[in-house]
Amino acid sequence: RGQKPGSEDLINTGCSLVIKKFFQLVLTPEMRKRTILLAPAFFGVGMASYGIHFASRFANLDIFAVHAIKESATIITILALMNIYKKISRTKCLAFFFAVGGIAGVLFILVPVTVTGGRPVLLVIAQAIFIGDFFLLDTYAPELMPTSVRNFGFNLMDSISKVGSAVAPYVVDLGGEVNPGIPAAVFGMVMLFVSINFFFLPETQGRPLPLTVEEV
Repeated sequence: RGQKPGSEDLINTGCSLVIKKFFQLVLTPEMRKRTILLAPAFFGVGMASYGIHFASRFANLDIFAVHAIKESATIITILALMNIYKKISRTKCLAFFFAVGGIAGVLFILVPVTVTGGRPVLLVIAQAIFIGDFFLLDTYAPELMPTSVRNFGFNLMDSISKVGSAVAPYVVDLGGEVNPGIPAAVFGMVMLFVSINFFFLPETQGRPLPLTVEEV
C-alpha cells in the first residue's frame, strides 16, 4: 500500500517540471532566439499599455473626457487591428503597429502644450495602439511555441509583461515630475526599440503549429 505524496514531494515535482519546461524554451538555438526576442516585446507592451493609462493626467484635458474617448478608440482600434492581422504578414503587422504606437508616444513630448488638442489626440492614439498591440502579440506568441511548452511559455511571457506593468507607474511618477511628456515618450521609445525584434522572428500565418521542440 503506497503512501500519498507529501506537500514537499509535490513542491519538488512542480519545481522540476517548471525547470524542465524552461529548459525546453532555451534548449535549441531556434527556441532560444524566439524566447529572447519575445521577452522584451512582452515587457515593452506590458509597460506601455499600462503606463499610458496613468500618463493621461498630463494630457491637459478633462480626465473623464480623455478616458471616455480613449476607451472608445481602444475598442475600435482592437477590432480594426485584429481584422488587419488576419490578412497580412504577422511579423510585418506587429513591427508596423508597434512602431506607429511608439512614434505617437514620442511625439507626445515634442508637441508643445500650447497646441490645442495635440497631446490629448496623441495620448488617445498611443493608448489605443499599445493595447491593440498587446492583443496582436498575445495572438502571435503562442503560434511560435510548440504544444509541449505552449502554455508554460505563454504564461512566462505574460509574467514578463507584468514586470513591465509594475515598472510603468514609476516611469510616470518620476518622469512626470521632470517633464509631463517624458512618460509617454519613454513608453514610445521602448515600443520603437522592441518593434525591431519582429523582423527576426518567423512568420506563422498559414503555417501549422509545431507540436514538439524538435519541429521548431
